[in-house]
Amino acid sequence: MELEPYLVLLGEGIAGFDASVKASRNSTGGNLSLIESHTRGGAPWHIHTREDEYFYVIEGSIVVHAGEETYQAPPGSFVFLPRGIPHAWDVSGDGVATLLMPTLLCM
Repeated sequence: MELEPYLVLLGEGIAGFDASVKASRNSTGGNLSLIESHTRGGAPWHIHTREDEYFYVIEGSIVVHAGEETYQAPPGSFVFLPRGIPHAWDVSGDGVATLLMPTLLCM
């Protein structure tokens, strides 16, 4: 599959997905996925066995639990969560916008 460059503008997503999905396994040849998330919730403890996950916090703050560590992640923070490490995260405050980047998301 030959990849083509593309641009996703504000309020748009890639073909076949809503505006939150900016890149998928299919659109990047399996290299990465990128989801813009605006949430007031989080994710319970879980483990990824096949993919790493990382976040870039745009606005708001999140609390990330990874193994024995707890990270407070304000705007401009980057959090890397390697596969195999139990982790959870939650919004601290009124809401948050993050870029979620699971590397092998099945999309």
